[in-house]
Amino acid sequence: MAALNLSVPASKTEAIANPINVKTSIVHSTKNLEAASSVFFQPIWITSLVTTMLLYFASRAFQPKHKKDVLAFKGTVVRIVALLSLIVGFVTTFYVSQFLGYHFPDSPLISLFLAIATFAFIMFFLAKRITKKIYWANNLWIFTMSLIPVAAAWVSRYITYPGPEIFYLLVFIAWSLAYFYLSYAIANQLKQDGDLKAYQKITGMFIYRFIRSYWFILSVIVTLIGIYIYPPIGLALGLIELIVNGIKTNADSDNLQK
Repeated sequence: MAALNLSVPASKTEAIANPINVKTSIVHSTKNLEAASSVFFQPIWITSLVTTMLLYFASRAFQPKHKKDVLAFKGTVVRIVALLSLIVGFVTTFYVSQFLGYHFPDSPLISLFLAIATFAFIMFFLAKRITKKIYWANNLWIFTMSLIPVAAAWVSRYITYPGPEIFYLLVFIAWSLAYFYLSYAIANQLKQDGDLKAYQKITGMFIYRFIRSYWFILSVIVTLIGIYIYPPIGLALGLIELIVNGIKTNADSDNLQK
């Protein structure tokens, strides 16, 4: 237009400078929601831990005289846990909605899901034989698992930065070691109880043998080097490791029977 010496009316300058009109609509806002998973998981984990400890001491003080007394006690425990789980589920949703500003399209359904999750955690107490070592190993594993959403949220926000990727790697290592320690505690207890078949199944798992081998250390070193070269490599290698471990899982890993 300058070369052709064309004049531009003042009313047309806006249209020439901005020929495309852009309208942005926020369909589903995720602002300040990065830690949503952790906000939900921490109350459930802490409540389950405290409740389990109380039920453990209550069971030690209970001295049944007949078999029906044991059944009645377990029935009472299940009812208490079910009621408490419902309270935790709905109170947690109310807490994050009213105090932290989270809003959900279907709040009752989420509350019910949280109640079921709480009930499942506490029911771990009703296992036939759980030693203190296994109990605390399980708590440690659950705690490291609760850190994964926080690390993943940080990585998703700064995926090209090495810092968040390294933090995610450290959390992943802590989770893996906690899982190994839990498996080790369960396997040793089975060995002491004379259940060598179950002991061999646990110690023979691919993930168990992988974490205790030099390949695990080598994979961590390779991932760390990859993060410094190109940070998203950390997530890619972590995904590959999870897929391999999933494929190598024992066929009867979901069978709790001896």
